[in-house]
Amino acid sequence: KEYETNYITRCINQKVINKIKKNKLNYYLQRLFISKENFEYEIIFNFKYNFNDKINFEQAKVFLKNKKIFKAVRILINIIGKYNSDYRCCYRAFAILSIIYKDKKDKKDLFLNLLKKCNNNYPVEILDNVNLYN
Repeated sequence: KEYETNYITRCINQKVINKIKKNKLNYYLQRLFISKENFEYEIIFNFKYNFNDKINFEQAKVFLKNKKIFKAVRILINIIGKYNSDYRCCYRAFAILSIIYKDKKDKKDLFLNLLKKCNNNYPVEILDNVNLYN
C-alpha cells in the first residue's frame, strides 16, 4: 500500500526529467547520483523497462503537482490509449485518473473498473486518501 501511494504521489524534479529526455545517457548518470534509500531512485531505476511511458508518466505527475491538470490528463490518456503500453504505468494512470475525476461519478467508476480489470490486487482503498496536488 505504501509503495503504491509513494509511486502515485512522489515525483522527480522537472529539471531531472528534462535532462533525461534530452539525452538518455543522463538517465544512467542520475542513477549514480541519487541515493538508493531515496524513493526517487526506485522511480528512475524503473525507467529501463519502458522508457517513454515511464518518463511521460512522471511528467504527468509533475503537471499535477503544478496544478496543470489538463496537460496531465492528456498525457495519462495517451499512455492508456497506446498499444502495448507499460503495464504498471497503465494501471497507475487509471488510479490517478480516478482520483482526478472523483467528483464525476461515472468517470471515476469507469477508471476504477479499468484499474480493477488491469490489476485486481491494487489497494483501491488508498485512492480516497491520496492528495495529488501538493
